[in-house]
Amino acid sequence: MGVGFARETRLILALVIAATEPALAAPLIAATEACLAADSWPTWSSDGLEAYRAALLARHHVVQTFPRTGKRGRPRRPRLVAHPRLRYGQVVKQRDARHHIVAVRTRGVFGAPPLTDIRTVYLERQNGTLRHDNRRLTRKTLAFSKALTGLRGQLTTYQAYANLCRPHRGLAQRVDHDDHLHVAVLHAAAPALAEALAQQVQERFQPQELLIVPFTQVLTAHTGPGLVGLAFYAERAQDGPSPSANAELRASPLDSL
Repeated sequence: MGVGFARETRLILALVIAATEPALAAPLIAATEACLAADSWPTWSSDGLEAYRAALLARHHVVQTFPRTGKRGRPRRPRLVAHPRLRYGQVVKQRDARHHIVAVRTRGVFGAPPLTDIRTVYLERQNGTLRHDNRRLTRKTLAFSKALTGLRGQLTTYQAYANLCRPHRGLAQRVDHDDHLHVAVLHAAAPALAEALAQQVQERFQPQELLIVPFTQVLTAHTGPGLVGLAFYAERAQDGPSPSANAELRASPLDSL
């Protein structure tokens, strides 16, 4: 199983199931890119598997041609090279004879990504949480999925829960009393729940602006009635508007494993 993960927003962008890891590289990258904004070029990170490099090169490349030299012999054939805007690095783990990790190094593969941005630690932490929350993925258990359809359905449900419902303490932001807080409470055919949440926000934070608005019909159709969400940003006088970390999906560095 492969996971496409946005490190800065802690969003699970894609979950792909395949028999082997090389077989899931291409569909995982395609599913992850389907969640990105148009013409965005994130920094990609993965482990040292060759399949990820080949899949990225197949999707983002230019054809390099060579002029004829006038000499005898066959001319050089055109070749595929990485797109100039593609940035990709790998985290390579070195193991000993007992498969214990003895060293970890990072390397740039395409482009010139900062090596400090090449890391998979957040994704590895997410994989541990994923196994902890899903009995179907627990090692050495009888609760594994007996059919692929059931596993896909369960993972889709978990992806929605992790992205829309699960609190992520790593995204918490401290709001000072002097900040001008702007809050929007969104709901899917649940005005009473939205009003109750808005009252709690008003009593605790006293925002400068508090709106109650419905979700779009597309999101309501997928989630059903009863969904309630919260969006905010704090406006500081010296810095201007400062959107929250989970307010939008930016072209953030991605870890794919």
